[in-house]
Amino acid sequence: STVLTEKYRIVLKNKPTVSVSEENNLQATTLFPNPASNSLLIRHGIDVSRIEVNSMIGTNVVSFTPKQNETTSTLNVSNLSTGSYLVRIISLENSIETKIFVKQ
Repeated sequence: STVLTEKYRIVLKNKPTVSVSEENNLQATTLFPNPASNSLLIRHGIDVSRIEVNSMIGTNVVSFTPKQNETTSTLNVSNLSTGSYLVRIISLENSIETKIFVKQ
């Protein structure tokens, strides 16, 4: 459907929904410790295609592909500046979960 406003046109398109099992896997993601100073353990209940760490303004600071079939990844964060970061966990099915972690 299309909604018209004075200056903008908003188009709503049907997108596939997340399956129940996939949604449960995404909710299983944890970051530990948080805040972190040297390393960050990322436990994810899914096989992931990529993990990205972005600054709060969206600049990518780290991106890596974890080993296939593993559900735990360790990230060295000792070289990051103090502050908050967004960790994006991207599944093999292209679902994305974003978590916040604090670098001390």
